[in-house]
Amino acid sequence: MDNVYINGFSAVCAQGDNCHEIISNILFHPRKPKLIPLNTASESLSVNYFPAFDKKRLSLTEIVDHIVFQILQTLQACQWQESELEQIPIFLASTSFAMSSHEITFFNKELLELTEACYHQPFSLNEIAEQLKLKWKNLDVINVATSCTSSSNALLYAKNYISQGIIERAIIVGFESFNSITLEGFNALGLLTNNYQPPFLSVSQGLILGEGIGCIALSNQPRLANNNQFILKGGKTICDTSNITTTDPKNVSALIKDTLTQFDMTETDIVAIKTHATGSPMNDKVEIDSLTNAFTERKPLIFFKPYLGHTLGASGVLEMIILLLIFESKQTPSYPNYHMAQSEPIYTNGFTDISKPYPQGYYLLNCIGFGGNNAVLLLEITE
Repeated sequence: MDNVYINGFSAVCAQGDNCHEIISNILFHPRKPKLIPLNTASESLSVNYFPAFDKKRLSLTEIVDHIVFQILQTLQACQWQESELEQIPIFLASTSFAMSSHEITFFNKELLELTEACYHQPFSLNEIAEQLKLKWKNLDVINVATSCTSSSNALLYAKNYISQGIIERAIIVGFESFNSITLEGFNALGLLTNNYQPPFLSVSQGLILGEGIGCIALSNQPRLANNNQFILKGGKTICDTSNITTTDPKNVSALIKDTLTQFDMTETDIVAIKTHATGSPMNDKVEIDSLTNAFTERKPLIFFKPYLGHTLGASGVLEMIILLLIFESKQTPSYPNYHMAQSEPIYTNGFTDISKPYPQGYYLLNCIGFGGNNAVLLLEITE
């Protein structure tokens, strides 16, 4: 199977506006989430959130401008030209797409005007794509919306297109921005917490959401002007329909084993596992149980939501970028509040912390999505 390489990447998230700022903050002074107001029908309260942008809600124009900037930064990192975008499809992955833009419009409407506004301005996944095509006329944009696995699946789709010779290069954009529908929906399900602790702790009571954009360029050619090579070997995805919201650990275990079998690998080949690790006790237990079933060896676990929050559809791309940045830094950050916690991890089942610095080798990247959509990616890092 032909290799598919990560040629470059760019990001904006709660830890910074560019990769240099992001890794500096993660290593030395990680930013904490901010309290934002949440107004429900029955009460007013504040919840923690990891903001990445200056404005609470982004308009469609602002969303597109942010995405365009990240695409241009990624092109520069790859030493690709903007004029080449006609031959480079963009995989756009999100759960909310332009929802924040619609909220800006609707919140300024009187109740009687809302029906007409919804009719004349219907929500569509194509809104961002259409704006991108106005800037780059012959651009191909593929939308991917599979809940939290959106950008993980987008990476898999793009990798498979390249491996099959359908395309030579691709740009994958994972994007998520603040919107009240998402935040209030998670709150209604009782999934949010202001208990700022990393996952897998007995004091962890839920997740904290966040926003950001991650952009990764893939191609069939090795990365230029760098000794490190990041190779997306592939992966697998399934949709577990046994439960409306969560998933059966046995199905995730089978997915992990199938991914290793696909590449004639065993668990011994894996140096670490990037977990989904939302901080929700139920989801964390599902993930740890699935890893316990899939591995007889207790592998090092890493997770990045204590820095980013749960960026939903963008998490697959953003968290892969964070992994690569930490590897390149040759340093290993401490998790915020991890050593200050009064409780020991309760679901680790013998799993360990990763060695310092991150080693080269094969990394398994888990993504367990809301509604049972699950993805496992295999990444090889060489020096």
